[in-house]
Amino acid sequence: MKAMKTINDSLRKNLEAKAADALAADARKMVDLFAETETFWAHKNAPDAVKFAQNGKAAAGELASAAANGNLDAAGAAAKKMGGSCQSCHNQYREKAPDGSYRIKGI
Repeated sequence: MKAMKTINDSLRKNLEAKAADALAADARKMVDLFAETETFWAHKNAPDAVKFAQNGKAAAGELASAAANGNLDAAGAAAKKMGGSCQSCHNQYREKAPDGSYRIKGI
């Protein structure tokens, strides 16, 4: 899941720069990372987190398709949807440690 931050940062920059090909590539990477995240949470028996990952994976797929077709407005909407899935999971399953790092809670 930590790799998602790096790809998401790149994705945002590519969306802002209107770099559709790079944006589509980032989105395809996010699809794969969400699939890994889905598997992680399934093994932790956390159905809400699995659903968040599935929703994020679907949004990343929409984003990849929109970017590949040059539809940056639709890509932006899909990116917001994807970010909402991330935020929902973080709100429920992530907590800040005293040293400023983050860790998974509730498992």
